[in-house]
Amino acid sequence: MKKLFFIFIIILCGCSKSDTPHKTTESRDASRKAVPPAQKISESPVYETEETLGEAQTPLLDDGINRVSNINLACSRISGTALNPGEEFSFNASVGRRSYENGWLDAPVIINGEKSYGAGGGVCQVSTTLYMAAVNAGFTVTEHHSHSEPVAYAPADFDATVVYGEKDMKFVNISENPVFLYAWTGDGKVFSKIIKKTLDNTSS
Repeated sequence: MKKLFFIFIIILCGCSKSDTPHKTTESRDASRKAVPPAQKISESPVYETEETLGEAQTPLLDDGINRVSNINLACSRISGTALNPGEEFSFNASVGRRSYENGWLDAPVIINGEKSYGAGGGVCQVSTTLYMAAVNAGFTVTEHHSHSEPVAYAPADFDATVVYGEKDMKFVNISENPVFLYAWTGDGKVFSKIIKKTLDNTSS
């Protein structure tokens, strides 16, 4: 009877020992599968360098609410525009038709030598500032028109009037790198900058 009791105990112990390692192995395997693979880190970080090719600024002499709104809208539609080598920039194509449906407001404009009001009044100061930056960058200007009357915010012959579908301001990126155009307002001025960006795979 004692022998049978010990045999029963040994069998029970043998079952418990064989079950325990089996469950532990499954648990470890499951945890291994849950760990995501390691991400490969680039040995050669990429650095981006910037160089200003041309910039300009003009004083915001007329700071009427509608005019400033039009100027800011024009700046927002230009800023960040990429221009590849040999590519031509068109102010009208970038800014779009000046209409009330497109968000433009009534502000002073010059039409046939006379001052009036029209949708998008003020955008010519943005085209003028960007034109001056393009000239300073040495880019090839392919289309340019001066106002019929001098404007107070730019020197003679350095202004650039634009009329959608009639008069545009265009220039070509003659550099060997992509450039980015920026325009913004601040401190009572309109600013424009043309920046060349290059990628450098060597670490300093």
